[in-house]
Amino acid sequence: MNDDLIQKITNTDEPVIRYKGKKINAKWNREHIHYDVREYLKDVACPVLAITGTKDVQVRPEHTQVICSIVQGSCESYLIENMTHILRKTDAEMEFSVILKDYKNQVKQPIDKELKEKMVEWLSRQFG
Repeated sequence: MNDDLIQKITNTDEPVIRYKGKKINAKWNREHIHYDVREYLKDVACPVLAITGTKDVQVRPEHTQVICSIVQGSCESYLIENMTHILRKTDAEMEFSVILKDYKNQVKQPIDKELKEKMVEWLSRQFG
């Protein structure tokens, strides 16, 4: 579904489009798509912790490993089961519109415990 949405966004010059009944900020998304963070990651020399979740519909899971392959500093990557882009777990179906709709429920929950544990462990190893 993400690929279909991206195709619709990139095939228009309209600032806002409708996709499956929802308004999408197409202009912002086009600008975001064309921004290549990899150019800047090449200059990162500090330790990096790259984490995403299996239900992150905004960042592909393999991107954490790509980040680690680009940065100059040490890098660890983790994939947390059922975690979304807003750093909370969900049982919602792994579909773009379903996950985005579920964000309203997720923000009422605390940030994922496993994520916090990974961060604390990494920070402890890096800085004692």
